[in-house]
Amino acid sequence: MGYDVANRKLVPNELEAALVRRIFNRFVRLGSTTLLCKELNEQGFRTKRRRGRDGRMNNGFPFTKTTIYKILKNRLYLGEIRHKDKWYPGEHRAIIDQDLWDKAQAIMAQDRGRRAADCRRKTPAPLKGLLYGPDGKAMTPSHTRRGDKIYRYYVTHTANKKGYEECPVRLVRAGDIEGIVFDQIKAILRNPAMIVSTWKVANTLDDGITEDEVRESLQSIEAVWDHLYHKEQARLLQLFIERIRVEPEGVHIDIRTCGINSLVLDLRAAARETKEMTA
Repeated sequence: MGYDVANRKLVPNELEAALVRRIFNRFVRLGSTTLLCKELNEQGFRTKRRRGRDGRMNNGFPFTKTTIYKILKNRLYLGEIRHKDKWYPGEHRAIIDQDLWDKAQAIMAQDRGRRAADCRRKTPAPLKGLLYGPDGKAMTPSHTRRGDKIYRYYVTHTANKKGYEECPVRLVRAGDIEGIVFDQIKAILRNPAMIVSTWKVANTLDDGITEDEVRESLQSIEAVWDHLYHKEQARLLQLFIERIRVEPEGVHIDIRTCGINSLVLDLRAAARETKEMTA
């Protein structure tokens, strides 16, 4: 965006160049790619028009936060050209001046620092990698701090990339969704039908296992669940759950029964080994 190619050289496209300058100026003013993305799309701006494989020109696409970041980090707009991993003065005309570039980079550097600090805090997110939004993509753990309190959330991919107004779910409070999932897991572990079906499958792998042993193993997990560390809960959830789908009408949990079976066999083997050692 911002240039066309003529005689193998980059030539400024004045209409697009004006939009690129607008993006830089508004980002410096707003300090947020989320707000900028929302503003650009509401005002009808689109990405660069390109010719598709069928030879037809498209009308561009709505902006995303990723698209905006790529524009803000592209030194091509300073009149430079990249060779391998280094940038050198190019033959094309710059469409962004150094002062505006430096202001935008300073804001992004601050944002990267905040994100790095968030990662270092290592807030718990036991459902990471299991939780999916209505867009079919994984939800991202996030949090905010107010005073001494930390409020945890899981944010949908669409809300994260295109803005909260673009997704019917947007985000869910971590405590709420984790409570729902944990309660369902504990209900499954004490469900008579699940105990019987788990025993039948486990019995094909170890014909010496009894239904009572399966029941005791599952109930032992339920009894200690709330006392487990987040990492231990996350490890068990990866065994138990295939996927958790958050939809506007509710939450759907797909159970990984083979994981429960393997865990029961491990617990049963550990229990027998303990009895042998104490005998």
